[in-house]
Amino acid sequence: MGVYLYIIVGIIEGIIFSKKFKTSGGLFLYIIVGIIGSLIGGLLWTSFINSNIFYSSILSIIFALLILYIFKFVINKAE
Repeated sequence: MGVYLYIIVGIIEGIIFSKKFKTSGGLFLYIIVGIIGSLIGGLLWTSFINSNIFYSSILSIIFALLILYIFKFVINKAE
């Protein structure tokens, strides 16, 4: 169930991020980056620290946002 939660969180964050920051890259790309960030953050927490779904979902949100901001910075530098 945790992996599905991370994917849903990543999709939602990718959609919100792409609508808020109207930068190049497209909606699909932001959704993929959001899913990757959310999966990494959630699975890192679950694997190394705790298997609590609440805390892992919080970390997946934070990590997805971090990855999305880094991605936005890289895309803007390339333009």
